[in-house]
Amino acid sequence: MKRVAIVVAAVALVWCPSLGSAPQTWVRYPIAPASVRAEIVAIADMNVDGWDDVVYTSWDNCQVRLATNNQNGTFTDSLLIGSATQCVPALFQARNVEVAFALGGRTVPQVFVSAYQGGQHMYVEIGGTWTKFTIDSSTYGHAGIAVAHINQDGLPDVVTAKQGFSGAPGEVKVWKNLDSGQFQLMDSFVVQDPTGVVIADVDKDGSNDVVVSDSDGALWFRNGGGFTFPLTGSAILRGVGSTSKVTAADLDRDGRTDYIVVSQASGVYTVNGTSLGSGTLRSSANGGYFAATGFVDYPDDGQLDFGVSYGGPSHRIDFFRRVGGSYAVETVTTNYVTGRSIAVADLLHDGTRQLVTSSYGDGTVDWWKRQ
Repeated sequence: MKRVAIVVAAVALVWCPSLGSAPQTWVRYPIAPASVRAEIVAIADMNVDGWDDVVYTSWDNCQVRLATNNQNGTFTDSLLIGSATQCVPALFQARNVEVAFALGGRTVPQVFVSAYQGGQHMYVEIGGTWTKFTIDSSTYGHAGIAVAHINQDGLPDVVTAKQGFSGAPGEVKVWKNLDSGQFQLMDSFVVQDPTGVVIADVDKDGSNDVVVSDSDGALWFRNGGGFTFPLTGSAILRGVGSTSKVTAADLDRDGRTDYIVVSQASGVYTVNGTSLGSGTLRSSANGGYFAATGFVDYPDDGQLDFGVSYGGPSHRIDFFRRVGGSYAVETVTTNYVTGRSIAVADLLHDGTRQLVTSSYGDGTVDWWKRQ
């Protein structure tokens, strides 16, 4: 049943050691070439060799691609899902990608794709071939997909977001994983203009809730048990304009989930989990239509830092290094054209974490190391 809610961009997390007077220089290394026209990245060990690989979507090429970690800082790029010669309709304008073990008895994780005009699907590797299982077959406006436990039955479930068009509002849907390749629609609620979804336990009651970014900030919808959600959302942060995907993490280690909200117009905000509804502006850099946040884990000082890739007009990447209760902002680059996403991984197996980014303007996927 659809219900109306007035609801009014991605991030990487890092535990950072005491950096002192260390040089604030970031060096860029290639993962995938410009010809791939990269969109969104996800990190996963796809060939089960113990090393993180990079899975990413290609909007223009209607593809999901794999950059296999060569275990020496270089990667081998290849087509994972789709066609090398024509656009597969299910992947038309492929945007969001998540990788997770959603089915029992599998050694290779499943790939979840949200294609703006192609639907939302799960792909399962069966006998060397990636087989499509459709979650939502509607063909326009898909704005996000999240994979995590909703009803605590041991199987990750799916939440999808779909933007409105032709005067119709957007919609968020909650799907139950049936462990068969099929997903059952359990609940849905209409939102004004969703730009992304996140699954997180906002109120720390043991049940995961749904966080939606939209045209006025971010809201959360409380899980009332299993798959029951309210008519209207509660504020994470409002009045900041359209946002990219919200990121959730315990930034201050107090046991509550905090949030990073990147506004397309006004900048980067953090929201403390104990004071939802108000945020602290950390940077006034313009986030553009796409912005992304990712957290990096350096294991020494217990401080959770994060990086933000701005989609434009800033065309930059910043690193927010947590110092006490505030953040020192380091510039990673001021020339990363139309950055789309950012993630974090220990690509080198050296105990540190590197930023992994995609640029639609440059077309590339890259990793960055702090020197």
